[in-house]
Amino acid sequence: NGDDQPVVGVSWYEALAFCRWLSEVSGEEITLPTEQQWQRAAQGDDGRVYPWGNEWDGSRCNTEEKGLDRTTPVRRYEGRGDSPFGVVDMAGNVWEWCLTTYRTGDITPEGDTVRVLRGGSWRRNRDLAHAAYRARRIPNSRLRDVGFRIVCPPSP
Repeated sequence: NGDDQPVVGVSWYEALAFCRWLSEVSGEEITLPTEQQWQRAAQGDDGRVYPWGNEWDGSRCNTEEKGLDRTTPVRRYEGRGDSPFGVVDMAGNVWEWCLTTYRTGDITPEGDTVRVLRGGSWRRNRDLAHAAYRARRIPNSRLRDVGFRIVCPPSP
């Protein structure tokens, strides 16, 4: 992956291992987002359909309709596709692992239970890029359109 591209092809276990390593190095508690954290960051408190609002706009994200057939730099849609909290690239580009288990909604960093993916990807159409769409994968899956983002504690 390029320096400005999302990391892809990592399993849920590898994403969690990175978070643990970064926590140790930084001295802060870094983790994958829970599904609820991810959805609020993408949708805001007003229940919007996409991070930018309620109407589809393909110029604000990278989905299958773009026809690029690859990831785009994580800041490519900055200022156009941002969520109400200013979070960039939450629709399309890559699916993102969540800490949450798919079936029960438990928040656990252990086990081989199927995990939640959110956000859609460059390989899927816009119907899967809305803020409420849930996907699932077994945690050892490594796909070229699956990555992750991290949650950091707020600055004092």
